[in-house]
Amino acid sequence: MKQFDNLFLINEVAIRPGVPDKQNAIQILTRTIKAVQDYCYSTVVSGVGITIPGFGYVFYENIFDKQSQKGRRELEFAFEEKFTQPLKLKINIDQTLSTYVKASMPLTDSHGPIHRLNFTVIGQKAGYNYQDCMEGFQLFMTELNRFIRAGYDGTVDFKIGKLIVKNYNCKFVINPQMLQEIGENGVANKLVTSQVLTGGSTFRPSEHFKENTVVFK
Repeated sequence: MKQFDNLFLINEVAIRPGVPDKQNAIQILTRTIKAVQDYCYSTVVSGVGITIPGFGYVFYENIFDKQSQKGRRELEFAFEEKFTQPLKLKINIDQTLSTYVKASMPLTDSHGPIHRLNFTVIGQKAGYNYQDCMEGFQLFMTELNRFIRAGYDGTVDFKIGKLIVKNYNCKFVINPQMLQEIGENGVANKLVTSQVLTGGSTFRPSEHFKENTVVFK
C-alpha cells in the first residue's frame, strides 16, 4: 500500500473536487506547510510551546535533573484525544495528554506558555492571504485523517518533529537537531517560574530539591 507523506497529502488536497487550479493549490499549500513548519520551529526554540489544534502539543516541562542536581526544562509531546481516538490509534502512555494534565488543570496553565498557530504570521511568511493558508492547512490535516482512517501508513514532517504511523501504531518523534539547538541556546536551562504546580504554588529555582523530585507535572 502506498504511504502518505507531506507531498502526497498536498497533492491529495489539490485534486479535491472544487479546487479550480491544481498547480496553484499545490504552490499555496507547499508554501503554507513550510511557513507552518518554520513558525512552529522558531516558537519552540524560543522557549515557548506550540499547539496544533486537533492534533497535539509540543511543550516544556520543568524537571529535576539527577545528573546536574538542578532543575531544567524538557521538551515533551502529547496527542489530543480528538486526533487519536476517532482513528483508533495506539500510542505510548508518555504521549497521552492525560499523563500531563492533572486535577482538571488545562495543559496551557500547568505547562505554559503554549501558543496556537498564528495564521496572520503564517500567511505573511507564505506570501498568501491568511485565510487561504488556514483553509489549506485544515484540508491538509483532513486528508491526513482520511488516509490514516483508510489504513495507510506514513509520516508527516512538522519540522519540530515527525508523526509516524504504522499499522495504527502512532508516535511523534521530536526533531533531535531542534533538541540540540535548545540545549545550545540555553532555553533548556531557563526555568519558567510562573508555571502553576498542581499544589497551587510556583517553582523557584533557588529551592533545594531532593533526588527524583518532579517540579511539576
